[in-house]
Amino acid sequence: MLTTTRLLIIYRWAALILAVSYATADGGHDEHFLAGVAAATAANLLVTLWRGLDALVRRFPLLLSLDLMLGVLLLRFTGGATSPFYAYALSPMLAAAFLFRWARGTVVAAGAFGGLYGLVILASTGWNLSLLLQASGHIATFLLLAGTFGYLTVMNTRLQLAHDELARQQADLAASYQRLTDIYELNQALQAAVEVQEVQSCILQLVTQRMGFGRAILGIVDTSDPAISQWLIARRDQQAADEKMSYLARLPLSGDPGPIGEALQTNRVVLVADGRPVCGHQTISTQLGLGSEYAIVPLVLREHPVGILILDNPDGTALEPEGLRQLDIFRNQAAVALGTTMLCVDRAQRLAVSEERDRIARDVHDTVSQSLFGIIYGLEACIRMLPGAPEHVKGELVQIQRLAAAARAELRRVILNPALPDLGPGRLKQELLNATRRICPKPPSLDVSVSGDLESLDYRLRYGLFAIAREAVMNAVKHSGASQVRVCVNVAPAEVEVLVRDDGCGFPADRQVGYGLAILESKVSELGGDVNILSKPGAGTTVLVRIPW
Repeated sequence: MLTTTRLLIIYRWAALILAVSYATADGGHDEHFLAGVAAATAANLLVTLWRGLDALVRRFPLLLSLDLMLGVLLLRFTGGATSPFYAYALSPMLAAAFLFRWARGTVVAAGAFGGLYGLVILASTGWNLSLLLQASGHIATFLLLAGTFGYLTVMNTRLQLAHDELARQQADLAASYQRLTDIYELNQALQAAVEVQEVQSCILQLVTQRMGFGRAILGIVDTSDPAISQWLIARRDQQAADEKMSYLARLPLSGDPGPIGEALQTNRVVLVADGRPVCGHQTISTQLGLGSEYAIVPLVLREHPVGILILDNPDGTALEPEGLRQLDIFRNQAAVALGTTMLCVDRAQRLAVSEERDRIARDVHDTVSQSLFGIIYGLEACIRMLPGAPEHVKGELVQIQRLAAAARAELRRVILNPALPDLGPGRLKQELLNATRRICPKPPSLDVSVSGDLESLDYRLRYGLFAIAREAVMNAVKHSGASQVRVCVNVAPAEVEVLVRDDGCGFPADRQVGYGLAILESKVSELGGDVNILSKPGAGTTVLVRIPW
C-alpha cells in the first residue's frame, strides 16, 4: 500500500525526470541546469534513503524551509516561470499539505516560498517592473496551488476520519448483531427446552463455539440448600455439551466458596490470573482442573443467583478481553433463559404434584372411602348381632373380608394408577352395581340404561362418565335412604347426557353442598360440562349432567 511519504518521493523523482526530459528536448544544458539537476538528485536521494525524515519534519517544521529555498533557487537560475523545474519546485508545498494535513500550513509554506522567490527576483534584477509583475503572478499561482492542495488534504483527512468512524460503527453493529443473534438462539432454545439441561447445553455451545472460549463449565445454584450442583462442561472442539461432573459433587455456598462466592456476592465477572483454586472444596477444584487463568461469570436473575459459569482455555492461552466484554452483556440474557426455564420446570413439578394429589384424593373418595364405609357398616351390624347370632356374624365377617381385600386392591390401583379396563354399556352397569355392594350389604334397586353409541366416545370421556355416575349413585346410597336409583346415559351427536335419579329423602335447595357433590362438580368441570342438581325434602334428588363432545 502506498503511503503519503512514498507518494511524495515518487512525485519528486517523476518531476525531476520530467525536467530532464523537457530540457533535453529543448536542447538547453547550461551550467545552471546541470547544477540544478545535481542539487535536486541529491535532495531526492536524501529524502528516499532517510527513513525517519518525515517524522523529523513533522517534529521540526522549519526544516521544510530548506526544501523551499532549493525550489526557489532552481526557479531563479533555470528560467523562472519557464523553468523545467517548475513542477519539482512545488514539492515542498505538497509535503506541507500531506505531512501536516491542514490547509493553513500549506498556505504558510506557499507564502514563504513566494516571499523567498520574490526576494531572489528582486535581488537579482532590481526594481524591474515587468519582472516584478511576472514574479507576483508566480507567487499568486503558488498561493492558489497551495490553497487547492491544502483544501484537498483537509477533505482527504475528513474523508479518512469519516471512513474510520464508519468502520468503527460497522464493527459495533457487527458486535450488536452477534449479540442479538446469540439472544435469539437463546430464546429459541428457551421455547424448545423442556429441561434445564437443554438450556445449559445451549449456553455452553454459544460460549465455546461463538465466543471462542476453550472450555466452559456451568453449574446450577440451588437456593434452597444453598449449593451449586448439576455441573455441565463443554469444550470448543466438541459438538455437544455432554460431559458431566458427578451429581454428588455439590459445592456448598456456606463457609469459604472462594472466587465463586466472590462472583455471586458482587454480581461481577471475576478474572483469576494467579492460579488460585476456584473454591475451598478440594474435590471440585480437582475435578474442574482449571489452568492458571480463568474467569467466573455469575448468572443472576432479579438479584437471585441461578447459575455460575466458569471459562478458561485448557491450552494455556490468555482469555481475550473482547470476549469477556461481550460475555458481560451476554450473561444477563443467559441468566434470564436459565432462570425462566428453572422457574417453569419448578412450577410444572409443583402443578404435577398438586394434580396427582387431587387425583388420589378423588379416587380414594370414589372407591376406597366407599369400601371403608361398607366395612364400618358391616362391623356395626356384626356388633349388633353378637352374641345371639354367631353364624350370621361369621357370614358377615366373610363378606367384610372380601370387601377389605377389594379395598386393598383398589388402593393399590389408585397409587400405581394403571390403565382401567374399557367401559362398554354392560361393564358400566356391572361396575356401578359392584360399587353399591361395596358400601351397602343390601343396596337399593339399580336401573342402568344406555342409549346411543357409547363405544364412539373416547376412553377418557367414557371413564369420566363412569366416575360421575358412580359418585352420584354413591351419594344416593349413602345419604338419601333411597330404595331405587335410576341411571340414564344418552349419547347424542353433540353432547352426552347423564341422569341419576333416586327416590330418597332429598334435601333443601339452600343446604351447603357436601364433599361428594363438590367432587362430582369438579369432575364435570374437568370434562367441560355443566351439572344441575334438583332436590326437595321427601321428593328425592335428580342429578343432570351435560358434556359436549
